[in-house]
Amino acid sequence: MFFENDELTQIAIVAKTHGLTGQLSFKIHQDFSNDIIEDKMPVFLLTQGIPVPFFVESVKNSGPYRVVKLRYVDSEEKAKSLIDCKVYILSSDIEEEDYDDEDSEFAGFAVYDEKYGFIGTFSHFNMIPGNPVFETCLDGKTIIIPYTEEFIVSIDEARKEIHINAPEGLVELYL
Repeated sequence: MFFENDELTQIAIVAKTHGLTGQLSFKIHQDFSNDIIEDKMPVFLLTQGIPVPFFVESVKNSGPYRVVKLRYVDSEEKAKSLIDCKVYILSSDIEEEDYDDEDSEFAGFAVYDEKYGFIGTFSHFNMIPGNPVFETCLDGKTIIIPYTEEFIVSIDEARKEIHINAPEGLVELYL
């Protein structure tokens, strides 16, 4: 089974083993969210230049890694042999997220940071692959905030407010 370059997309690398039963820690590429790998899906590990298919039996988060149990990888020895392999999935399994509606949905919402208070009005949404961001405008300055559950505390549609907890130093970059 040979694949064309556009049929597979690299999403991770096997960083290390996890435990003694063949689990692997995948370091997901920054362009993709950790939940791109799901139970029962096929993944392809590039071994000796050939993409070898495996099925995911289970998956969970562990810090910055995604711990994955692959079918037929059932020992630490087998898992160690896969360290540093590039991890691919079928390009067709990557959902094209349509964020065009986000601009109109949140346009004009006031954005408040837990530390700085009001940091502007939602002005634009940018879909950067794997790292969507939105922009606020404050006193003629643009502040770019990652659009992720990790930083968004709440969205109050009735009051047209977005409350965030920006990472340390992010807002300071723009003020």
